[in-house]
Amino acid sequence: MHPHLGSVANVWTPSDSDWIVSITFKDGASINRRICPGTITEEQAIHYALAAHDRKYADVDAWRVRRASDRTVVEFDQSFAAFLKRRIG
Repeated sequence: MHPHLGSVANVWTPSDSDWIVSITFKDGASINRRICPGTITEEQAIHYALAAHDRKYADVDAWRVRRASDRTVVEFDQSFAAFLKRRIG
């Protein structure tokens, strides 16, 4: 316990709003990025994850988004899934 902060045991516990974006590429490489979707859209999350690793949508083979707190899969609305499939082509 920090003397000035009191008990901070749960400060780093992931919230239900934190997501882990996992992207697998056609060459077998993969990346995982933790995001807070309340601050950006799903499209932006995927875009930023790709840009951070100098990758393009065409390189993507598969993706998955899980809640950081319990690792359950986040279900995207169908329009976003269709958007990604068009971009990945």
